[in-house]
Amino acid sequence: MKKVTLFFIIVIAGSLLHNPSAVFAQEKLPDYLQDRGTGVPSSMFGTFIPHRALITYLYFEYYLDHDMEYKPAELGYGLDRDYRGKFNAAEGLLSIGYGLISLSLA
Repeated sequence: MKKVTLFFIIVIAGSLLHNPSAVFAQEKLPDYLQDRGTGVPSSMFGTFIPHRALITYLYFEYYLDHDMEYKPAELGYGLDRDYRGKFNAAEGLLSIGYGLISLSLA
């Protein structure tokens, strides 16, 4: 429970420190750069990170299943019989990107 609380504190602090108006400032670009800008491409999310811009991606997922079916044989144990049990899990992701260089293609 303490890890989840710490994660939420980090998420809230990151959201408050992030300045989206600086990232989305309008500038005149050539026609072939109108859809992406002059930033550095990040392959993970298909976005372009402009020079000196901070991009954050926050994600949290929680699973809760009161009737999950599992088979101990699939987990490396000898029992080849289906069982049902309670399952819960939490997953968090924080991705931070910063534009270190400026790619000038014009």
